[in-house]
Amino acid sequence: NPTKKVVSLSGMSCLCSMMYRIDPPHMLWALESFDRGTVVNQVTVPPETSVDARIALNQMLALT
Repeated sequence: NPTKKVVSLSGMSCLCSMMYRIDPPHMLWALESFDRGTVVNQVTVPPETSVDARIALNQMLALT
């Protein structure tokens, strides 16, 4: 969101080691695995959570 300034309240540089790994090489690995029929790092949530999660995900994807 270019009009907002987002700051971390933590003094740590990276709050989540898994989010840190979302870089081009890891994204390529996940997509190539998926293309071969293997789902890696699948995230599942309860059905009641998935409704709002899908809305948020669709909004993020619409920004690209």
